[in-house]
Amino acid sequence: MPMSLDLRTGKPVWSINKLRIAQHKKLTNNIRSEVVVIGGGISGALIAHRLINLGMQVTIIDSRKIGAESTSASTAILSYEADVNLGELIKQIGRRAAVRAYRAGIEAIESIGETIKTLDDSCDFKKKRSLYLVSDLKDVKLLERECKTRQKYNFNVTLLQKHQLAKLFSLDAPCAILSEEAAEVNPLKLTLALFRCAQGKGLKVFIHTKVKTYRRQGKESVLTTDDNVQVRARHVVFATGYESQQWLKQKSVRLVSSYAIASVPGMKFPKG
Repeated sequence: MPMSLDLRTGKPVWSINKLRIAQHKKLTNNIRSEVVVIGGGISGALIAHRLINLGMQVTIIDSRKIGAESTSASTAILSYEADVNLGELIKQIGRRAAVRAYRAGIEAIESIGETIKTLDDSCDFKKKRSLYLVSDLKDVKLLERECKTRQKYNFNVTLLQKHQLAKLFSLDAPCAILSEEAAEVNPLKLTLALFRCAQGKGLKVFIHTKVKTYRRQGKESVLTTDDNVQVRARHVVFATGYESQQWLKQKSVRLVSSYAIASVPGMKFPKG
């Protein structure tokens, strides 16, 4: 049967299987680091892994456990599409920049695939196709224009009509853009594998360490934890997702609840 999982009260699907989790500790002494990354999710892991491979000294700090929050609730879909359609993005920032932004998304998927080959776990990475659906007839023309725009700039996409969606995917929708350039990955496995690799090259990881204050002092940043431990660094990267709002003066996001349902492949859901 389908399984509904609440990030706060349930068990995320990615943590069901036995995982190879390193024993990380809480920070208890003042330290210095060239770079401090706040946040031990998939974003922090990718950043730390990259910086370590560039030869930098990196420290990760997380207020909870590694990969325990949004990373564990990720849908695991790797898609190059941005929140703004390519056609609209071209109007906003110009053709060259917009197409480059979308192309960079495809390159990022390829880069993740290549990075995973260097890790000790496949992280369940697989190339996939993806569908961009419309649910309302009034949006059909918009999606048709978007598909033509992507085809014009050589993105590998096809427009599927209602009968094609029903035949190929058993989906009831007016139309959709089928993309051949997507992938999926287990985000928690990938996070842990990236950390294991980076720790072998000198990455320091501290959990249950909450940063209380942040300030610049001369050429370095000074972080103070809720236990009044100080961390000094030349550079600080905030990889805390939506929680980054607490460090911003302007109101950038409004948080609402969202839900994800996981099932075994090929399940038939009841109509309603």
